[in-house]
Amino acid sequence: MRRLAAIVVALVAALAPAIALADQVRGVDVQQLERELNCPTCKAPLAVSNSPAADRIKQRLRELVAEGRSEQQIKDALVADFGRQVLAAPPKKGFDLFAWIVPALVVLLGLAAIPFITRHWAARGRALHAGAADVDASPDELARLEAELRNRDD
Repeated sequence: MRRLAAIVVALVAALAPAIALADQVRGVDVQQLERELNCPTCKAPLAVSNSPAADRIKQRLRELVAEGRSEQQIKDALVADFGRQVLAAPPKKGFDLFAWIVPALVVLLGLAAIPFITRHWAARGRALHAGAADVDASPDELARLEAELRNRDD
């Protein structure tokens, strides 16, 4: 019984690299590509989508891998076949570069604006408190206010 278990463990250990390489054919990681590509109908990554369109794209992806194409060639062919919406992220070139730059700029500008905004709020708060101390009130109004405050404390 122990020999059988040892043989099974040895076979699994020997076949593990072959199983791992089945998903990475000729330097192309098929699973990674399926995460980087979307189904055009349900907008989900190919790795999780089971729609007919996703199945067609997965089939085409495997055909392109079998032809020996590189990852970029595969992406280009799929974009030609199914449109740009098949890409999960826009390319980092041309006009699509704005999709990568603009969010980063907005975050940086927001972070840079924080000190100015907080100084403005603090200055406005100081001005409101300073204005409250400089109230011109008649002696009768001040006496009435003090009486109200004393009655409130009781």
